[in-house]
Amino acid sequence: VEDLFLSDIVFPQERGETQPELRPTREHEADGRTSATGMMVEYGLSDAWQIESEWDGPVSTRDAFGTTTSGVGDVSVGSKFAFRCIKGSRYHLSIGGDVAFPSGTFSDGAARIVPSAVFGRDVASTAHLFSSLVVEAPLTHRSELSWEFVSDSGMFVRVVRGFRATAEVSVGGGPDLRRRVQFVPGCLWHWRDRVEVGA
Repeated sequence: VEDLFLSDIVFPQERGETQPELRPTREHEADGRTSATGMMVEYGLSDAWQIESEWDGPVSTRDAFGTTTSGVGDVSVGSKFAFRCIKGSRYHLSIGGDVAFPSGTFSDGAARIVPSAVFGRDVASTAHLFSSLVVEAPLTHRSELSWEFVSDSGMFVRVVRGFRATAEVSVGGGPDLRRRVQFVPGCLWHWRDRVEVGA
């Protein structure tokens, strides 16, 4: 397992491995709803180092008054480096960084830098616990722009062959944003280490 529904966990793609990912989302909130189809590609340069690119894809929003706006999301590129089994232990650490470019319809016009760190621990041979921190900060000093953060914690556990149950808690916010807390349970199914389907 290398990615969950909200969280980027500690493990990168292995050397020569490419992972394309399609991530449709639909969110309902008091002030409207948002639908998007994000796309990501990750490639392993080595067993510990991957490069990645992400596009937020087509985005559609509908506000509380019924007004619909459609467009496309931003593009980002980045990299992640992992330290597995630190000093022979069950602990893992990865650090990474992305740069997001303001190419989308809903962009505020500022490029952003997105550093991240993920800490994980294997439990027995069937489960993995993790916690991550991602900070997004503008690369410009325009006064109306501010930084924001997302902190994810959770776990996945093997239930039966090919199936893993997942649970994530995500907390996000920033100086100019309301605090947002999400709990996401899920299930992942693997087929021959080539296909992964989640819900």
